[in-house]
Amino acid sequence: MVDTKLQFDWIGETPTKWGKMKIKYVVELRNQKVTEEQEILTYIGLENIESKTGKYLKNSTVEEQIIEGTSIKFYQGDILFGKLRPYLAKCIVANFDGKGTTELLVLKARQEKLVNQYLKYIMLSNEFIDLVNSSTYGAKMPRANWEFIGNQIIPIPNLETQRKIVNFLENKTTEIDTLIDDKEKLIKLLEEKRQAIITEAVTKGLNSDVKFKDSGVEWIGKIPEHWETIKAKHIFEERSIKGFPNETLLSVVKGKGVLPRNKLDFRVVMAFKDLQNFKLVRKNEFVIHLRSFQSGFELSKLNGIVSPAYTTFKAKGEDAIPGYYKYVFYTPYFIQYIGSTTQSLRDGKPISYENFSSMLIMFPPIEEQKTIAKYLDVKLLQIDELKVELITQINKLKEYRQSLIYEAVTGKIDVREYKKVLS
Repeated sequence: MVDTKLQFDWIGETPTKWGKMKIKYVVELRNQKVTEEQEILTYIGLENIESKTGKYLKNSTVEEQIIEGTSIKFYQGDILFGKLRPYLAKCIVANFDGKGTTELLVLKARQEKLVNQYLKYIMLSNEFIDLVNSSTYGAKMPRANWEFIGNQIIPIPNLETQRKIVNFLENKTTEIDTLIDDKEKLIKLLEEKRQAIITEAVTKGLNSDVKFKDSGVEWIGKIPEHWETIKAKHIFEERSIKGFPNETLLSVVKGKGVLPRNKLDFRVVMAFKDLQNFKLVRKNEFVIHLRSFQSGFELSKLNGIVSPAYTTFKAKGEDAIPGYYKYVFYTPYFIQYIGSTTQSLRDGKPISYENFSSMLIMFPPIEEQKTIAKYLDVKLLQIDELKVELITQINKLKEYRQSLIYEAVTGKIDVREYKKVLS
Protein backbone atom coordinates (compact mmCIF):
# COMPACT_ATOMS: atom_id res chain seq x y z
CA MET A 1 0.00 0.00 0.00
CA VAL A 2 1.45 3.38 -1.01
CA ASP A 3 1.77 5.97 1.75
CA THR A 4 -1.04 8.54 1.40
CA LYS A 5 1.42 11.41 1.72
CA LEU A 6 3.53 10.06 -1.14
CA GLN A 7 0.46 9.81 -3.34
CA PHE A 8 0.58 13.53 -4.03
CA ASP A 9 4.16 14.32 -3.06
CA TRP A 10 5.03 13.72 -6.72
CA ILE A 11 3.45 17.09 -7.51
CA GLY A 12 5.74 19.18 -5.33
CA GLU A 13 5.04 22.89 -5.03
CA THR A 14 2.50 24.47 -7.36
CA PRO A 15 1.41 28.10 -7.89
CA THR A 16 -0.73 29.33 -5.02
CA LYS A 17 -3.81 29.89 -7.20
CA TRP A 18 -3.80 26.35 -8.51
CA GLY A 19 -6.13 23.78 -7.03
CA LYS A 20 -5.71 20.05 -6.49
CA MET A 21 -8.33 17.36 -7.03
CA LYS A 22 -8.61 13.62 -7.28
CA ILE A 23 -8.73 12.38 -10.85
CA LYS A 24 -12.10 10.69 -10.34
CA TYR A 25 -13.68 14.09 -9.67
CA VAL A 26 -12.54 15.62 -12.95
CA VAL A 27 -13.18 12.70 -15.31
CA GLU A 28 -15.85 10.13 -16.01
CA LEU A 29 -14.74 6.51 -16.35
CA ARG A 30 -16.28 4.93 -19.43
CA ASN A 31 -16.92 1.21 -19.37
CA GLN A 32 -19.02 0.65 -22.48
CA LYS A 33 -18.24 -2.81 -23.82
CA VAL A 34 -18.67 -3.71 -27.49
CA THR A 35 -18.30 -6.97 -29.37
CA GLU A 36 -17.39 -7.61 -33.00
CA GLU A 37 -21.00 -8.36 -33.84
CA GLN A 38 -22.29 -5.11 -32.37
CA GLU A 39 -20.12 -2.55 -34.06
CA ILE A 40 -17.27 -2.36 -36.59
CA LEU A 41 -14.97 0.39 -35.39
CA THR A 42 -11.29 1.28 -35.65
CA TYR A 43 -9.51 -0.64 -32.93
CA ILE A 44 -6.72 0.66 -30.70
CA GLY A 45 -4.51 -1.82 -28.90
CA LEU A 46 -1.61 -1.00 -26.61
CA GLU A 47 0.67 -1.58 -29.59
CA ASN A 48 -0.99 1.42 -31.27
CA ILE A 49 0.18 3.81 -28.56
CA GLU A 50 3.79 4.94 -28.52
CA SER A 51 5.49 4.80 -25.15
CA LYS A 52 5.92 8.16 -23.37
CA THR A 53 5.05 10.37 -26.36
CA GLY A 54 1.26 10.40 -26.42
CA LYS A 55 1.29 9.47 -30.11
CA TYR A 56 -1.18 7.19 -31.87
CA LEU A 57 0.47 4.60 -34.13
CA LYS A 58 -1.85 3.88 -37.01
CA ASN A 59 -2.05 0.30 -38.25
CA SER A 60 -0.05 -0.23 -41.42
CA THR A 61 -2.79 -2.29 -43.07
CA VAL A 62 -6.45 -1.33 -42.72
CA GLU A 63 -7.92 1.00 -40.16
CA GLU A 64 -11.05 -1.01 -39.57
CA GLN A 65 -10.40 -4.37 -37.97
CA ILE A 66 -12.53 -7.20 -36.69
CA ILE A 67 -11.26 -8.10 -33.23
CA GLU A 68 -12.42 -11.23 -31.51
CA GLY A 69 -13.83 -10.92 -28.03
CA THR A 70 -14.89 -7.87 -26.06
CA SER A 71 -13.51 -4.38 -26.56
CA ILE A 72 -14.21 -1.09 -24.86
CA LYS A 73 -15.88 1.82 -26.67
CA PHE A 74 -14.28 5.26 -26.70
CA TYR A 75 -15.23 8.57 -28.25
CA GLN A 76 -13.30 11.40 -29.84
CA GLY A 77 -11.62 13.44 -27.13
CA ASP A 78 -11.46 10.63 -24.56
CA ILE A 79 -8.18 9.98 -22.75
CA LEU A 80 -6.93 6.42 -23.19
CA PHE A 81 -4.45 5.20 -20.57
CA GLY A 82 -2.75 1.79 -20.65
CA LYS A 83 -3.17 0.06 -17.31
CA LEU A 84 -1.12 -3.02 -18.30
CA ARG A 85 2.57 -2.41 -17.62
CA PRO A 86 1.94 1.25 -16.80
CA TYR A 87 5.69 1.93 -16.68
CA LEU A 88 5.48 2.02 -20.49
CA ALA A 89 3.53 5.29 -20.16
CA LYS A 90 0.99 4.73 -22.93
CA CYS A 91 -1.58 7.51 -23.03
CA ILE A 92 -3.29 9.33 -25.88
CA VAL A 93 -6.30 11.52 -26.54
CA ALA A 94 -8.50 9.78 -29.13
CA ASN A 95 -9.13 11.82 -32.27
CA PHE A 96 -11.93 9.54 -33.49
CA ASP A 97 -14.67 7.29 -32.14
CA GLY A 98 -13.53 3.69 -31.87
CA LYS A 99 -12.97 0.67 -29.69
CA GLY A 100 -9.92 -0.46 -27.77
CA THR A 101 -8.41 -3.23 -25.74
CA THR A 102 -9.86 -3.70 -22.28
CA GLU A 103 -6.32 -3.00 -21.02
CA LEU A 104 -7.12 0.67 -21.57
CA LEU A 105 -8.78 3.00 -19.11
CA VAL A 106 -11.17 5.23 -21.07
CA LEU A 107 -11.65 8.59 -19.40
CA LYS A 108 -13.96 11.44 -20.40
CA ALA A 109 -12.81 14.83 -19.11
CA ARG A 110 -15.39 16.95 -17.31
CA GLN A 111 -15.03 19.95 -19.56
CA GLU A 112 -15.94 22.49 -16.91
CA LYS A 113 -12.90 21.38 -14.89
CA LEU A 114 -10.36 19.74 -17.15
CA VAL A 115 -8.76 19.98 -20.60
CA ASN A 116 -8.27 16.44 -21.89
CA GLN A 117 -4.81 17.09 -23.36
CA TYR A 118 -3.66 18.53 -20.03
CA LEU A 119 -4.57 15.29 -18.25
CA LYS A 120 -2.78 13.35 -20.97
CA TYR A 121 0.44 15.18 -20.20
CA ILE A 122 0.00 14.66 -16.47
CA MET A 123 -0.41 10.94 -17.06
CA LEU A 124 2.69 10.89 -19.28
CA SER A 125 4.95 12.53 -16.70
CA ASN A 126 7.60 10.26 -15.21
CA GLU A 127 6.61 11.15 -11.67
CA PHE A 128 2.97 10.21 -12.17
CA ILE A 129 3.91 7.01 -13.98
CA ASP A 130 6.29 6.03 -11.17
CA LEU A 131 3.50 6.52 -8.68
CA VAL A 132 1.02 4.42 -10.65
CA ASN A 133 3.63 1.75 -11.28
CA SER A 134 4.22 1.43 -7.53
CA SER A 135 0.61 0.29 -7.13
CA THR A 136 0.60 -2.52 -9.69
CA TYR A 137 -0.21 -6.14 -8.99
CA GLY A 138 0.95 -9.22 -10.91
CA ALA A 139 4.62 -10.04 -11.39
CA LYS A 140 4.63 -11.03 -15.07
CA MET A 141 1.78 -8.82 -16.25
CA PRO A 142 1.71 -5.87 -13.83
CA ARG A 143 -1.51 -3.88 -13.95
CA ALA A 144 -2.76 -0.70 -12.38
CA ASN A 145 -6.41 -0.34 -11.40
CA TRP A 146 -8.89 2.52 -11.61
CA GLU A 147 -9.52 2.56 -7.88
CA PHE A 148 -5.93 3.59 -7.26
CA ILE A 149 -5.56 5.91 -10.25
CA GLY A 150 -8.90 7.61 -9.70
CA ASN A 151 -7.92 8.50 -6.14
CA GLN A 152 -4.68 10.21 -7.13
CA ILE A 153 -4.54 13.94 -6.57
CA ILE A 154 -3.44 16.08 -9.52
CA PRO A 155 -2.81 19.82 -9.91
CA ILE A 156 -5.76 21.70 -11.41
CA PRO A 157 -5.11 25.25 -12.67
CA ASN A 158 -7.92 27.17 -14.34
CA LEU A 159 -8.96 26.09 -17.83
CA GLU A 160 -7.20 28.98 -19.54
CA THR A 161 -3.91 28.03 -17.87
CA GLN A 162 -4.44 24.38 -18.77
CA ARG A 163 -4.89 25.33 -22.43
CA LYS A 164 -1.73 27.44 -22.35
CA ILE A 165 0.21 24.57 -20.83
CA VAL A 166 -1.09 22.25 -23.54
CA ASN A 167 -0.20 24.77 -26.27
CA PHE A 168 3.31 25.12 -24.82
CA LEU A 169 3.86 21.37 -24.56
CA GLU A 170 2.39 20.59 -27.97
CA ASN A 171 4.88 23.00 -29.56
CA LYS A 172 7.89 22.11 -27.44
CA THR A 173 7.45 18.35 -27.63
CA THR A 174 6.99 18.64 -31.40
CA GLU A 175 10.28 20.54 -31.64
CA ILE A 176 12.03 17.92 -29.50
CA ASP A 177 10.48 15.03 -31.41
CA THR A 178 11.67 16.56 -34.69
CA LEU A 179 15.23 16.70 -33.35
CA ILE A 180 14.94 13.08 -32.18
CA ASP A 181 13.58 11.98 -35.58
CA ASP A 182 16.47 13.72 -37.35
CA LYS A 183 19.03 11.95 -35.16
CA GLU A 184 17.30 8.60 -35.62
CA LYS A 185 17.47 9.12 -39.39
CA LEU A 186 21.20 9.79 -39.07
CA ILE A 187 21.58 6.54 -37.12
CA LYS A 188 19.76 4.67 -39.88
CA LEU A 189 22.06 6.24 -42.49
CA LEU A 190 25.10 5.24 -40.44
CA GLU A 191 23.80 1.67 -40.21
CA GLU A 192 23.33 1.59 -43.98
CA LYS A 193 26.81 3.01 -44.48
CA ARG A 194 28.21 0.44 -42.05
CA GLN A 195 26.62 -2.40 -43.99
CA ALA A 196 27.82 -1.03 -47.32
CA ILE A 197 31.40 -0.72 -46.05
CA ILE A 198 31.37 -4.31 -44.79
CA THR A 199 29.94 -5.71 -48.03
CA GLU A 200 32.32 -3.76 -50.25
CA ALA A 201 35.41 -4.70 -48.25
CA VAL A 202 34.75 -8.43 -47.84
CA THR A 203 33.68 -9.01 -51.44
CA LYS A 204 35.83 -6.51 -53.36
CA GLY A 205 38.84 -6.00 -51.12
CA LEU A 206 40.51 -2.66 -50.41
CA ASN A 207 42.37 -2.12 -53.69
CA SER A 208 40.03 -0.64 -56.27
CA ASP A 209 42.71 -0.85 -58.99
CA VAL A 210 42.76 -4.65 -59.19
CA LYS A 211 41.03 -6.53 -61.98
CA PHE A 212 37.81 -8.34 -61.13
CA LYS A 213 36.30 -11.60 -62.29
CA ASP A 214 32.92 -13.27 -61.96
CA SER A 215 33.05 -15.49 -58.91
CA GLY A 216 30.51 -17.86 -60.39
CA VAL A 217 28.53 -17.56 -57.16
CA GLU A 218 25.35 -15.48 -57.40
CA TRP A 219 25.37 -14.08 -53.87
CA ILE A 220 29.05 -13.10 -54.08
CA GLY A 221 29.15 -11.50 -57.54
CA LYS A 222 32.47 -10.17 -58.82
CA ILE A 223 35.65 -10.60 -56.78
CA PRO A 224 39.29 -9.59 -57.30
CA GLU A 225 40.89 -11.69 -60.02
CA HIS A 226 43.44 -13.26 -57.66
CA TRP A 227 40.82 -14.34 -55.07
CA GLU A 228 39.35 -17.81 -54.98
CA THR A 229 36.02 -19.29 -53.96
CA ILE A 230 35.98 -22.39 -51.86
CA LYS A 231 33.46 -24.58 -50.08
CA ALA A 232 33.15 -23.68 -46.43
CA LYS A 233 33.88 -27.25 -45.36
CA HIS A 234 37.45 -26.91 -46.62
CA ILE A 235 38.29 -24.09 -44.21
CA PHE A 236 35.88 -24.67 -41.31
CA GLU A 237 34.99 -27.66 -39.17
CA GLU A 238 32.04 -28.28 -36.86
CA ARG A 239 32.66 -28.80 -33.16
CA SER A 240 30.42 -30.44 -30.58
CA ILE A 241 32.44 -30.86 -27.40
CA LYS A 242 30.37 -31.36 -24.24
CA GLY A 243 30.92 -32.13 -20.57
CA PHE A 244 32.25 -28.79 -19.29
CA PRO A 245 29.46 -27.60 -16.96
CA ASN A 246 31.70 -25.25 -14.98
CA GLU A 247 32.60 -23.07 -17.96
CA THR A 248 31.01 -19.62 -18.33
CA LEU A 249 27.47 -19.83 -19.69
CA LEU A 250 27.23 -17.83 -22.92
CA SER A 251 24.40 -16.59 -25.15
CA VAL A 252 24.35 -15.34 -28.73
CA VAL A 253 22.88 -11.85 -29.11
CA LYS A 254 22.15 -10.50 -32.56
CA GLY A 255 24.61 -7.77 -33.50
CA LYS A 256 26.46 -7.99 -30.18
CA GLY A 257 28.11 -11.35 -30.50
CA VAL A 258 28.59 -14.01 -27.85
CA LEU A 259 28.11 -12.65 -24.32
CA PRO A 260 28.09 -14.05 -20.77
CA ARG A 261 24.49 -14.90 -19.95
CA ASN A 262 24.76 -13.29 -16.49
CA LYS A 263 25.46 -9.95 -18.20
CA LEU A 264 22.19 -9.95 -20.12
CA ASP A 265 19.03 -8.09 -19.14
CA PHE A 266 17.14 -11.39 -18.80
CA ARG A 267 17.98 -14.41 -16.69
CA VAL A 268 17.56 -18.07 -17.61
CA VAL A 269 17.43 -20.64 -14.83
CA MET A 270 18.70 -24.08 -15.75
CA ALA A 271 19.28 -27.29 -13.86
CA PHE A 272 22.93 -28.11 -13.30
CA LYS A 273 22.61 -31.43 -15.14
CA ASP A 274 21.58 -29.60 -18.32
CA LEU A 275 24.93 -27.87 -18.49
CA GLN A 276 26.66 -31.21 -19.08
CA ASN A 277 25.13 -31.21 -22.56
CA PHE A 278 26.12 -27.64 -23.44
CA LYS A 279 28.69 -27.17 -26.17
CA LEU A 280 32.18 -25.87 -25.47
CA VAL A 281 33.19 -22.69 -27.32
CA ARG A 282 36.68 -21.20 -27.43
CA LYS A 283 37.86 -17.73 -28.37
CA ASN A 284 37.72 -17.08 -32.13
CA GLU A 285 35.24 -19.88 -32.75
CA PHE A 286 31.82 -19.33 -34.31
CA VAL A 287 28.33 -19.98 -33.00
CA ILE A 288 25.24 -20.18 -35.24
CA HIS A 289 22.20 -18.79 -33.51
CA LEU A 290 18.75 -20.37 -33.80
CA ARG A 291 17.50 -17.60 -36.08
CA SER A 292 20.33 -17.59 -38.57
CA PHE A 293 18.33 -15.65 -41.17
CA GLN A 294 18.63 -12.65 -38.82
CA SER A 295 22.43 -12.56 -38.87
CA GLY A 296 22.98 -15.33 -36.37
CA PHE A 297 26.59 -16.25 -37.20
CA GLU A 298 28.61 -14.75 -34.37
CA LEU A 299 32.30 -14.89 -33.47
CA SER A 300 33.07 -15.61 -29.84
CA LYS A 301 35.72 -13.58 -28.07
CA LEU A 302 35.24 -15.65 -24.93
CA ASN A 303 35.71 -19.20 -23.68
CA GLY A 304 32.55 -20.84 -22.35
CA ILE A 305 29.58 -23.06 -23.16
CA VAL A 306 26.46 -22.48 -25.24
CA SER A 307 23.10 -24.19 -25.64
CA PRO A 308 23.23 -27.55 -27.43
CA ALA A 309 20.65 -26.09 -29.84
CA TYR A 310 23.40 -23.91 -31.30
CA THR A 311 25.88 -25.04 -33.96
CA THR A 312 29.54 -24.32 -33.23
CA PHE A 313 32.44 -24.39 -35.66
CA LYS A 314 35.99 -23.09 -36.07
CA ALA A 315 38.61 -22.43 -38.74
CA LYS A 316 40.52 -25.60 -39.61
CA GLY A 317 43.92 -24.00 -39.92
CA GLU A 318 45.61 -20.65 -40.28
CA ASP A 319 44.39 -19.90 -43.80
CA ALA A 320 41.02 -18.55 -42.59
CA ILE A 321 41.08 -15.46 -40.37
CA PRO A 322 38.02 -15.48 -38.06
CA GLY A 323 37.98 -11.68 -37.92
CA TYR A 324 37.52 -11.51 -41.70
CA TYR A 325 34.84 -14.19 -41.92
CA LYS A 326 32.96 -12.60 -39.04
CA TYR A 327 32.22 -9.72 -41.40
CA VAL A 328 31.45 -12.02 -44.34
CA PHE A 329 28.71 -13.58 -42.21
CA TYR A 330 27.26 -10.09 -41.56
CA THR A 331 26.64 -9.27 -45.22
CA PRO A 332 22.98 -9.26 -46.29
CA TYR A 333 23.80 -11.39 -49.34
CA PHE A 334 25.23 -14.15 -47.16
CA ILE A 335 22.27 -13.96 -44.76
CA GLN A 336 19.78 -14.03 -47.61
CA TYR A 337 21.47 -17.00 -49.27
CA ILE A 338 21.86 -19.03 -46.09
CA GLY A 339 18.21 -18.33 -45.28
CA SER A 340 17.17 -19.79 -48.64
CA THR A 341 18.85 -23.13 -47.98
CA THR A 342 16.13 -24.48 -45.71
CA GLN A 343 12.39 -23.99 -45.42
CA SER A 344 12.39 -24.65 -41.69
CA LEU A 345 14.81 -21.87 -40.86
CA ARG A 346 12.14 -19.24 -40.42
CA ASP A 347 10.33 -21.49 -37.98
CA GLY A 348 13.22 -21.08 -35.57
CA LYS A 349 15.08 -24.29 -36.45
CA PRO A 350 18.85 -23.83 -36.67
CA ILE A 351 20.50 -24.22 -40.04
CA SER A 352 22.30 -27.51 -40.46
CA TYR A 353 26.06 -27.35 -40.64
CA GLU A 354 25.88 -29.49 -43.80
CA ASN A 355 24.03 -26.69 -45.61
CA PHE A 356 26.63 -24.15 -44.58
CA SER A 357 29.62 -26.37 -45.25
CA SER A 358 28.60 -26.99 -48.86
CA MET A 359 28.37 -23.25 -49.60
CA LEU A 360 30.93 -21.56 -51.82
CA ILE A 361 32.45 -18.55 -50.08
CA MET A 362 35.18 -16.09 -51.01
CA PHE A 363 38.73 -17.01 -50.03
CA PRO A 364 41.20 -14.10 -50.29
CA PRO A 365 44.92 -14.53 -49.55
CA ILE A 366 45.52 -14.63 -45.82
CA GLU A 367 47.32 -11.28 -45.68
CA GLU A 368 44.36 -9.58 -47.36
CA GLN A 369 41.99 -11.23 -44.91
CA LYS A 370 44.03 -9.75 -42.05
CA THR A 371 44.18 -6.31 -43.67
CA ILE A 372 40.43 -6.24 -44.39
CA ALA A 373 39.60 -7.38 -40.86
CA LYS A 374 41.79 -4.66 -39.31
CA TYR A 375 40.38 -2.02 -41.66
CA LEU A 376 36.83 -2.92 -40.79
CA ASP A 377 37.57 -3.04 -37.06
CA VAL A 378 38.83 0.56 -37.19
CA LYS A 379 36.26 1.90 -39.67
CA LEU A 380 33.27 0.37 -37.92
CA LEU A 381 34.48 1.51 -34.52
CA GLN A 382 34.36 5.09 -35.82
CA ILE A 383 30.80 4.58 -37.06
CA ASP A 384 29.75 2.87 -33.83
CA GLU A 385 31.18 5.74 -31.78
CA LEU A 386 29.12 8.21 -33.84
CA LYS A 387 26.04 6.06 -33.24
CA VAL A 388 26.69 5.97 -29.50
CA GLU A 389 27.00 9.76 -29.46
CA LEU A 390 23.72 10.15 -31.35
CA ILE A 391 21.97 7.69 -29.05
CA THR A 392 23.27 9.64 -26.05
CA GLN A 393 21.90 12.86 -27.54
CA ILE A 394 18.54 11.19 -28.21
CA ASN A 395 18.33 9.93 -24.63
CA LYS A 396 19.11 13.40 -23.29
CA LEU A 397 16.40 14.91 -25.50
CA LYS A 398 13.91 12.32 -24.24
CA GLU A 399 14.87 13.11 -20.64
CA TYR A 400 14.47 16.81 -21.34
CA ARG A 401 11.07 16.14 -22.93
CA GLN A 402 9.86 14.31 -19.82
CA SER A 403 11.29 16.94 -17.50
CA LEU A 404 9.57 19.70 -19.49
CA ILE A 405 6.22 17.90 -19.26
CA TYR A 406 6.47 17.51 -15.48
CA GLU A 407 7.58 21.09 -14.88
CA ALA A 408 4.79 22.49 -17.07
CA VAL A 409 1.89 20.45 -15.67
CA THR A 410 2.93 21.19 -12.08
CA GLY A 411 3.56 24.89 -12.62
CA LYS A 412 7.31 24.79 -12.05
CA ILE A 413 7.69 26.84 -15.20
CA ASP A 414 5.38 29.69 -16.16
CA VAL A 415 4.15 29.24 -19.73
CA ARG A 416 1.32 31.75 -19.70
CA GLU A 417 3.19 34.20 -21.96
CA TYR A 418 4.15 31.55 -24.50
CA LYS A 419 2.64 32.63 -27.81
CA LYS A 420 3.59 30.14 -30.51
CA VAL A 421 0.65 28.13 -31.84
CA LEU A 422 0.90 24.99 -33.98
CA SER A 423 -0.16 25.52 -37.58
